[in-house]
Amino acid sequence: MFCGCMPQLGVRNAHVHHKSLITASQLSRMPSGLLTALKVAPPESWQERMLRNEHAVSLAASSGWGRHWPALLAAGLCKGSEAYVIATEFIDGRPLDPAVDAQLLLAAQEALDALHSLGIAHSDLRPANWIVQQPQGGEQRLWLLDFSHSRVGASQQEMQADEAALLRMFNVR
Repeated sequence: MFCGCMPQLGVRNAHVHHKSLITASQLSRMPSGLLTALKVAPPESWQERMLRNEHAVSLAASSGWGRHWPALLAAGLCKGSEAYVIATEFIDGRPLDPAVDAQLLLAAQEALDALHSLGIAHSDLRPANWIVQQPQGGEQRLWLLDFSHSRVGASQQEMQADEAALLRMFNVR
């Protein structure tokens, strides 16, 4: 199904497919040629609530766009299907493997500290929500993804839970 809001959001040639019980994800290109990651949720679903939360958290975390997490490019309802869509900068890389990527613990702590300095707890820290990017001829970069479980105005306890989850993920005692 073609998503009618994508041209309004600046995304061309985007076709989205609803999947039962999960949010559909796919790639598309902005008119500038920038590759984007699209997340699409069926209307009035728990997935839509998660994407709306991710949208709000991404706006609150805009100071980290392009440094620690991908930039939010567009978000909104698709006319016709009424699906909720978020378009973010696509990061080409692989999921974090803490056993192999132990040297990235400091980068992960920096990203988490940046998020916490904004009063946001991620609340879903796991290897699949980190992408390791290895630019050709460049240093590895670590990107934090998926703010659908995150909370703006998080308590100190929620942020400490994030820190504990990060240390557990890297097997640091």
